[in-house]
Amino acid sequence: AGGKAQQLSGPWGWLLYGMARYSDAQTRLLAAAQRVSSGGRRRSLLAEFWEDRDGELDDLRHWLTDPQDRVMLLTGHRGNGQGQLVREVLGIQALYIDVAGMLEAGGAVDDHIFLKHLCRSVGYWPAQGMDRQMSALLDLMLPGSGKLSRENEVLVAVQRVLSSLTQALIRWRGRWESDDRTPVAPVPLIVIDGFTAENRTRREGFMESLVTWAAYVSEHGLARVLFIADSSFAEPAMLACLGNRPERLDIQELQDGAPAAVKRLLRRHFQASQKPCEVLEEDLAMVGGRYRDIA
Repeated sequence: AGGKAQQLSGPWGWLLYGMARYSDAQTRLLAAAQRVSSGGRRRSLLAEFWEDRDGELDDLRHWLTDPQDRVMLLTGHRGNGQGQLVREVLGIQALYIDVAGMLEAGGAVDDHIFLKHLCRSVGYWPAQGMDRQMSALLDLMLPGSGKLSRENEVLVAVQRVLSSLTQALIRWRGRWESDDRTPVAPVPLIVIDGFTAENRTRREGFMESLVTWAAYVSEHGLARVLFIADSSFAEPAMLACLGNRPERLDIQELQDGAPAAVKRLLRRHFQASQKPCEVLEEDLAMVGGRYRDIA
């Protein structure tokens, strides 16, 4: 694998190689996902949580795989398992960008850790660095200005990574279009997960940069970009990043599980452990209908 990636020039070599593997495995993974949803394998708890909602799952599967020229947002109540649903039930192979790992712990305050996580998530190498000497010089000349300069440097580094990713997508499409045996180039799916109401402002301008970049590559048919975020903030925050233009955003919202379905699921799992189970209505009210409440 390393030899093939090294033959590709530029920092996006690994990304192009990953896209090739994505294309090769897409059909096989979709078939496997359909077997899981139809009962061909032992279902996970998450799959059982969704088993009575085949119509909703089919709509979601088509939404994720159909051509798309808008930024996609999969939302719902926090803890409803949206991210796990995309990964486990649908079985879609994609480029996953977990921004929670960049914005939590060290990445929230350390520029090097933040940029290292970003570069690793998209296959950018070598990782972007920072010009510390310029920041230190500005601090000496005008106290406090170095912090502003560092924030600008981080955003410049983020834009450089996203620009490289765009070039990789253009080259990916060009390779497919140059092959007469493949009249239609597959469009990669990029899943961005991990933004919350608490962490989205920890890196000023970062969420806006990702959303506006996603709109560009989506509208130019270079990639389909899916954001996964809970409904407490996602839609208004993303619309603000898009200049309050709802026509650039396509939203799919997942609802909580129905009480009857939650009751059957709890009974089934308690009975599997050979424990008597009597689920009362007041118990259901306390448990709720979100996946996290049951798991």
